[in-house]
Amino acid sequence: MEKYLRVVSHATHPVRVFDALYGLSTIALEDADAARTVLAELRSLRDALKRRYLEHLPLIEAAFSGAIETISEPDFELNASDWEIRLLGWQRTSDRGLATPGALRADPTTILSSGRYLGLAVLPFVISTPVRDFYPANRDETRTLDISSAR
Repeated sequence: MEKYLRVVSHATHPVRVFDALYGLSTIALEDADAARTVLAELRSLRDALKRRYLEHLPLIEAAFSGAIETISEPDFELNASDWEIRLLGWQRTSDRGLATPGALRADPTTILSSGRYLGLAVLPFVISTPVRDFYPANRDETRTLDISSAR
């Protein structure tokens, strides 16, 4: 956790910030005690952003807000989400698991119409999905998984 906090407090590139916030959010969603600490640190760091010159400040602020929202409100429903999330093709139970063509093509740093980063918005759903449901149930489908956007 300390490494991620160090990175997020010094990083100036939005992807590095996103990466560290993604790691911290994952830890916080898995450990309620860590969540309180992470939230306090992120709120403090977010407040300090205004005192730093950052070329990509709006993107970095969006990442902080998304991480704080993800940790604060970890209940996530696929049905009531942004349209970009529906393009992932995920369902609570699916023979394809989370390895859908839409998910394999998706960029976790896409900013959704809601203003949140895709990767942070769906993180609670991913974490709540059993590992056995990450990949297609049928191994033959894994070999034929087509991720091209052309049909």
